[in-house]
Amino acid sequence: MNKFLILLFVLLMGNTALMAGDTTFVRAHNKRHLNWYGNFDEWTVFPNNGQSYERIWLYFTYGCPSTNCSQWDYTTKVYYRQHTGQLDSTLQQAPWFTANGQAPDSVLFNLDTTWSYFFNTTTQTTDSTPSTPIQIVEFRDTLNPLSSTNSFTAFPAGYYNYLYDSNGTIIDSLYVAPDSTWMQGQWPYWNVFEVVNNIEIARAITPYGGQLPNTWSFTWVSDVTDFAPLFKDSAEFRVLYEGYQDGFTVSLDFAMVHGTPAREALGVQQMWTGGFSYGITTDPIEDHLDARVVQIPTYATGGTKLRILQTGHGFGGNQNCAEFCPKNHYISVDQVNTHTGLVWRDQCGLNPIFPQGGTWLYDRAAWCPGEIVYPFEYELTPFVTPGGSHTLNMDMDPFTNVNNNYPGYGVGANLIYYGNPNFTRDAGIEDILAPSRDMRYHRFNPVCGKPRIVVRNSGTAPLTSVDIEYGIAGSASSSYTWTPVSPLAFLDTAWIDLPAPTYSDPSSTGTFFARIAGLNGTGADEYQTNDTLFSQVEQPPVYQDGIIIAIKPNNAASQTKVEVQDDNGNLVFSRANYTANQLERDTLLLPHGCYRFELKDAGKNGLSFFNFNNDGAGTARLHNVNSGAMLINFDPNFGTSQIHYFTVQYGLQTETLPETLEWNVYPNPANQFIKVDVNSLSEYQAGLWNMQGVQVKSFENVFGGSTLNIKGLTPGLYILRLEEGGEVKHTQRIVVLSE
Repeated sequence: MNKFLILLFVLLMGNTALMAGDTTFVRAHNKRHLNWYGNFDEWTVFPNNGQSYERIWLYFTYGCPSTNCSQWDYTTKVYYRQHTGQLDSTLQQAPWFTANGQAPDSVLFNLDTTWSYFFNTTTQTTDSTPSTPIQIVEFRDTLNPLSSTNSFTAFPAGYYNYLYDSNGTIIDSLYVAPDSTWMQGQWPYWNVFEVVNNIEIARAITPYGGQLPNTWSFTWVSDVTDFAPLFKDSAEFRVLYEGYQDGFTVSLDFAMVHGTPAREALGVQQMWTGGFSYGITTDPIEDHLDARVVQIPTYATGGTKLRILQTGHGFGGNQNCAEFCPKNHYISVDQVNTHTGLVWRDQCGLNPIFPQGGTWLYDRAAWCPGEIVYPFEYELTPFVTPGGSHTLNMDMDPFTNVNNNYPGYGVGANLIYYGNPNFTRDAGIEDILAPSRDMRYHRFNPVCGKPRIVVRNSGTAPLTSVDIEYGIAGSASSSYTWTPVSPLAFLDTAWIDLPAPTYSDPSSTGTFFARIAGLNGTGADEYQTNDTLFSQVEQPPVYQDGIIIAIKPNNAASQTKVEVQDDNGNLVFSRANYTANQLERDTLLLPHGCYRFELKDAGKNGLSFFNFNNDGAGTARLHNVNSGAMLINFDPNFGTSQIHYFTVQYGLQTETLPETLEWNVYPNPANQFIKVDVNSLSEYQAGLWNMQGVQVKSFENVFGGSTLNIKGLTPGLYILRLEEGGEVKHTQRIVVLSE
């Protein structure tokens, strides 16, 4: 597949990091409508041409159905259904007969029509109608108990018909005697079925989606290269939606990058899998996360890894476990603890899907609403021997559930076995976080400052330095040598901030590139296919001269902080001493350059969040330094922070920025004072008119934050009008109450 088609597909998918090698795309589910705790299965066909794959990425796309997205956060699991070809059986019971599709204990019937009596209110006499027939199906073949041997229509019997007088009063009854009475029996039989292992390869949690439009969608990307041995020929994938509402849509697309992996995954062995209660003394989680003896394959000469997807759910009672209590899990090999992992996510307030309708910004047990779940990956290679037998165990921190809401953990764990590493000296660019149009990174894009990339060491030799060439395609490239604090080990990754390139070249194509030009001071690496990655550039806004920062914190003003940095990371402005509920402005006259504005909230709940009503609501805006008109109004429900890049007096875009006025007059109704808030530095004239058209109050020099005295007015309805230079800018009805 050529590079243009790769670019086109990735742009359509919403992910802007372009893969370097040729790529085959396989779709497993196409906007599958998820609802009502369902299993949704789909077969797909993978290429079977002996091609090896450097990486396999799963593009997981949530969307809203025509019936709207669900309001609640539900777990969605993706399974590869491993058809083993092995047969198993369970002892079942088949009924001797069914009546209208049911298997009753007994049935009384007649072969001739029976009648049901009723009181006819028109004739005021006893009347009758034929009884509803019964369809009886017989299953009399003991060798084939699920196959019907006969069927016929009968009529119900064994009940009383009542006779009525002219007033509708029951005066007598007649028994409808059956001519046949059948008692139910059961044929025992063995239900034979194929053993299918559901191997969990990915997991995501739906957002609080009640406020999302039907056009909404969001794509996450998960590395599923470890499961390459499974993705061959025809394969079945199950999406399990653990939701009790109608729901979401999901699409699954596999991007299979041709090439040589760092080490080839050769086998997958399922370990602990399922949903397990936590803290229940009669059903301890340790009984499910049990010690298991594992025979490591002789072919696993390149290593063994334990990959775990684990999330906690349910809360209330003591410690709010498992969803809102950070707990550790422990991995041991041959009774020796080798790894400890904290089952927790502490950055939900930076969720790229925001704001949501529920408690989206609360940190949780290894998940955030709307996000994909990241696996725990533990290298067991130093602790196991190919061909050897080892005991593996998984444990959790001790916990006893007291009056809790059925806490538990969902676990999907698999062992991955590898062949020998393929490279001694190789590094690849995993991702471009900025500049990027990828929806996952929109909280800190678009940028005009330092690019941020992710580099992985795909060779066995530790990385001590990486030479990187980068820039905007069509512009002069930049070079940078990155030296880690400590050498980067095999398969480890690092985020690298590069010095800012030139973004303002008018010949720019809008594409950013980064390329590894050398490793460890020795030149090119052994495998260059993964050296280069591209992303699409979105241009930040251009402001003239500077900005006015207008912040009105909520009641928790001590949590609010603002910082502005230049493109070299130098702090040019910082403020944290805000007064609760007071609109305060700071003017920054900035020289030519690129700047990073960040609004932080130490409480991780922004300036407004419905579950913290006592905090109230605040506002945050940037204004034009000359006219005072608003440049941007930040959503106060932003969680942990808001980042906004902008340039002063230069940039790739020159379109006019909207400068709209926003008014807020409160309280309304009022009895003594009203306050005027407007996103402008201009001064206005204000007047109050009664409903007879008579002006009863006038005010001069009204600006954002002004308080207007309305004492002494007769209770009733008034019109407030604000003018600038004789031009009416805003009108609003005001209800005046008695003092």
